[in-house]
Amino acid sequence: MNYRDKAGESIPKKPFDMELTRGSNLQITGIGIKKMWRTSFFLLLAFSFNGGSLNAGPLNEETLNTEKNNYPVDVQVNQAVVQVNGIVCSFCAYGAEKNLSKLEFLDKTQFGDNGVLVDIQTHRITLAIQAGRKIELAKIYNAIVKGGYDPIAVYLNLKGYIRTENHRIFLISSDTGQEFELINETLDLTSDSEAIRIIGKLNAKLIPSIKTGQPIPITVVEA
Repeated sequence: MNYRDKAGESIPKKPFDMELTRGSNLQITGIGIKKMWRTSFFLLLAFSFNGGSLNAGPLNEETLNTEKNNYPVDVQVNQAVVQVNGIVCSFCAYGAEKNLSKLEFLDKTQFGDNGVLVDIQTHRITLAIQAGRKIELAKIYNAIVKGGYDPIAVYLNLKGYIRTENHRIFLISSDTGQEFELINETLDLTSDSEAIRIIGKLNAKLIPSIKTGQPIPITVVEA
């Protein structure tokens, strides 16, 4: 930080070694303030990226998100877990949480008072869904994109009844009536009325193309 007196002469002493008295004519130049702010900002950013450690090695978003995607997913009944690129710091988390908390189908009694839990370590957002309410994937997707982030996948914990049609397998949610197509599953069923519970994964890139009333295509990751 640069200090000068009113005559424009440089002051030889270090700023914080000086004893300032009432009426002192010291002025701090804007250049020094900008340098201090810029340095502080980048230190804080590095600290956030490295999970609280300043011993950060070289990072890039692709590597970071690949590592996080490998963490086991914990999705409970009446929840949706969204994998998101770009959620890397507390400031990012606040923006995403604010947008998503406006969704009317969330259970606002969970995760504080808004039904949204953001985990910047795994880059995942967990949403508490009201019991009996359909999961409105388009609204979730749009809220995240509006905040400047990139949804990658959505994980759901589903229970329902199976129906088959032309070698295709569908699950009808016993809670909401929503229909999902199990695109990678070959279940050995004795009856189309058998109830099952699955953990399903949806490619978030498909959400904008899913029409109202169309079965939602999901990959079964656990049954």
